Amino acid sequence: MGYDEKIRIISTETIKPSSPTPSHLAKFNLSLVDYYTVDAAYMPHVFFYPAHGSKSSETDQRLQALKSSLVQALARFYPLAGRLSAQNHVGRPAHSIIHCNDEGIPFSTARGSLDSPMTLFLARGPDADSLEQFLPFPAARLLTAADIESAPQFVARATIFPCGGIAVGICALHKIMDAHTVANFMNLWAAVARGQGSSEVGAATAAYAHYRAATSLFPLNRHDVGPVPVNSGCEEGKKMVTRRFVFDGEAISALKCRGRSDPVPNPTRSEVVAAFMWKSVVNATAEAVKSTDGGKAKPITVQGLMKMKKRKLSPSNSNGQLQNK
Repeated sequence: MGYDEKIRIISTETIKPSSPTPSHLAKFNLSLVDYYTVDAAYMPHVFFYPAHGSKSSETDQRLQALKSSLVQALARFYPLAGRLSAQNHVGRPAHSIIHCNDEGIPFSTARGSLDSPMTLFLARGPDADSLEQFLPFPAARLLTAADIESAPQFVARATIFPCGGIAVGICALHKIMDAHTVANFMNLWAAVARGQGSSEVGAATAAYAHYRAATSLFPLNRHDVGPVPVNSGCEEGKKMVTRRFVFDGEAISALKCRGRSDPVPNPTRSEVVAAFMWKSVVNATAEAVKSTDGGKAKPITVQGLMKMKKRKLSPSNSNGQLQNK
């Protein structure tokens, strides 16, 4: 039986910020980088929280704490509760402004009838397909021009294991969030859920006024800027394949030993893993074309991500930053 046949949605609701967004912050302008380089796709993440012997009543309390803390976290990351505008605005094209209207985010609760506790499920090394069941919707979902205006920036689902553990699956719209921003938001959400009036919460609150730093660095305000397709890098109907590879410390150490050279005597972990993956892709592709295309080589493209926040933003601006860089 497939994992997805063992998850049952028991409730769906909309979580809204604990306080209304001030009127002078009602419009959030996307930066030039966001507008041109990021497709209207969602980034999926799943976080697992073991029960540690919790009773069912304690699990219900933890679930309620997740919801109530999310209400508070959204008030600080206020654009997440808004919606992307599909209309043209003065000096700005469509899909370049988020209306911070506190519309909220969808939050669903599910129960799993999985035949193993969370710890055993994780010990088995779950693949992408089994992890996808904990997400609010399929990881490969892409927005179209027809539904982008009503699409939420952030969606969450909490799945309760029979053992009492909770899996929190989230999908964040890449138009406004990158992995660093997701990490900041999840850290804040977790801090509020723990009841901490700590520096984590304080840092995010202090950064409230700095969310627009990316727009200042990479402004999109020229009247001659034209619209771009909602999903410029993806085509409907194309088959997409996702694979998950895990390299433990021993494997990475072995790769670093193999990758040392005079020009690069001490390669980083990311360098050796990226080089190994690239070499493997090239070799596999070469073998495949021998039997399918008579040995004719095919072009291969690899995309790498770079974190620019620390390069472009001051430390005081980088902690609570929204948008992609």
